[in-house]
Amino acid sequence: MSCLVIKVYWTAYNTRPRLKNEKPLRPTYDLGSFEFFDLLIVILAGIFLGVSITDVKKIFFGYVGAMFLAYSISVAFLFYHTWFLKGFQFGLGSLPYGWEWALFAAMLDAFVLMVPWTVCLCLVGVIVGAFARAWVSPF
Repeated sequence: MSCLVIKVYWTAYNTRPRLKNEKPLRPTYDLGSFEFFDLLIVILAGIFLGVSITDVKKIFFGYVGAMFLAYSISVAFLFYHTWFLKGFQFGLGSLPYGWEWALFAAMLDAFVLMVPWTVCLCLVGVIVGAFARAWVSPF
């Protein structure tokens, strides 16, 4: 999932003229969203994991851990992109704790991309996969 977040962020900054020229700290309305095939990958990965893992406790904690890890990797890349590739290390680097603004912007962008749709669709995929496994092999 973090690869999909990185793909959306990277393509937004390479295709939209306002983001290429102005390089704002946060892209706001120009960020974009996931495409149909991105969401299909998330659902199919959730179904595959729901089918392959047998214990409900492992499914739940694995899901929570995977979402936390995907969010952390996404924030790390978005922070790197904001700080180094967009050049905010010069402007924000002169402020005390200026790196926190870049980290906060990265956290907001990753949250906006992940939370409403992808987290819920991945959860639906895991639940459907768990029910499919129980339906195919009841014991």
